[in-house]
Amino acid sequence: MPSIPISNTISSAIFETSETTNKLNQISSNNLLYNSFNFYTDGSVIGIGTNNCTMGIGWVQVDLFDQIIYKFAAKVHLWPSSYKAELFSILSAISTTPRNSTINIYTDSQSIISKFNQLTQLPLNSNKLFKFNFWPLWHTLLNIIKSYKLNIIFHKVQAHSDNTLNNLADSLAKQYTNELSLHFNYTNIYNPYHLLFFETEKFSVKLPTRYFVKSICKAYNLAL
Repeated sequence: MPSIPISNTISSAIFETSETTNKLNQISSNNLLYNSFNFYTDGSVIGIGTNNCTMGIGWVQVDLFDQIIYKFAAKVHLWPSSYKAELFSILSAISTTPRNSTINIYTDSQSIISKFNQLTQLPLNSNKLFKFNFWPLWHTLLNIIKSYKLNIIFHKVQAHSDNTLNNLADSLAKQYTNELSLHFNYTNIYNPYHLLFFETEKFSVKLPTRYFVKSICKAYNLAL
């Protein structure tokens, strides 16, 4: 008979086992006592378009009086973009919350907020469910929200303003070079869809399939 692993926390279900995931699990255990959360999240990419490109995430959990409860930062790998880094940061923060929670997310990414509002209005059988970037991350996030009955409220924060907590999240995201890596499990139970892999299952494809194939063909033709 097949074995089916059952996780006690969201973080252990959607991230590969590591020291960084253990840190998220510990925060998750401590957060079981609460049902209302506030997170300031951010992502950072350095050297995009170069061979030295690196990417990181950071977030801060605060109480009702803006007192810091937890801080978190990690490296993120593959398909670097500020959009992915921000989404990854939000997903990792939400993974530390229990069922039936109300979660306030403070972010300077309007594109993430707009995409979330758009996706939550799409019908479940829509043929557009895979026609956007990083859909495995989005589907995982949306299915977690549904399964855990989470109430997510996004708040737009002005980037590079004098918001102390947003600046702290930004600083954590940029200090990821000193942090351990956090790896997403693309075959987690909250993403029940088939995945396309590139280069002998080395890289899972997170872009719309048609766009990805066109990009590979174009790159191949240019290289000839």
